Amino acid sequence: MSVPFDVIAELSSHKKALKVVYVATTLGVSKQMIYEEINKGNLPALRFGTTVRLNPLDVAEWANARRTVEGPLRKAA
Repeated sequence: MSVPFDVIAELSSHKKALKVVYVATTLGVSKQMIYEEINKGNLPALRFGTTVRLNPLDVAEWANARRTVEGPLRKAA
């Protein structure tokens, strides 16, 4: 997954905890992927019963660590 800096800046600019659906939508991935990353221990989360919230700075750091490409990807031949 390649995440542009503007998305990372958007995520880290929030002052309140983020919902999984917001993070997934912003990154263009499924909610299931976010839950899987939380369950694997790769993405820290706050759990209150069945409610899950994410620290914006943790999400931005996690997304930035997965940034692999600076420019556009090459199209497959």
